[in-house]
Amino acid sequence: MKKGDNNSETFDLRRKYAKKLLFLIGTLVIINFISLFVYASQKNMIDLNFNYDFKFKLPTPKSETETPGFVEGKTCEDGTALNECSEKKPLFCYNGQLLEKAHTCGCPEGLKINFQSCEK
Repeated sequence: MKKGDNNSETFDLRRKYAKKLLFLIGTLVIINFISLFVYASQKNMIDLNFNYDFKFKLPTPKSETETPGFVEGKTCEDGTALNECSEKKPLFCYNGQLLEKAHTCGCPEGLKINFQSCEK
């Protein structure tokens, strides 16, 4: 056995283990992402069925000179001033419309904030 053959075998062995190690690390990363995705779906952080219902829609300006969210002297149907929280939480008066905005206005007692709405 020549001296050079031993070095070559050691290099091949190291290369073999390096490939196995990279494969193992890649597998662990994939498993980590899958478990994170499953955890988030169980905690209702994401919807696996992709059933997203976006209720919060801002009105579009009627002209380029109209500023969305501000019309002087205008109030919402319950008498709330523009850009103010209504007495009926979590409603917020925006451009003459009452919109749910729990993060800003809060929720009634006994309910907790879920993004912009309130839930039990």
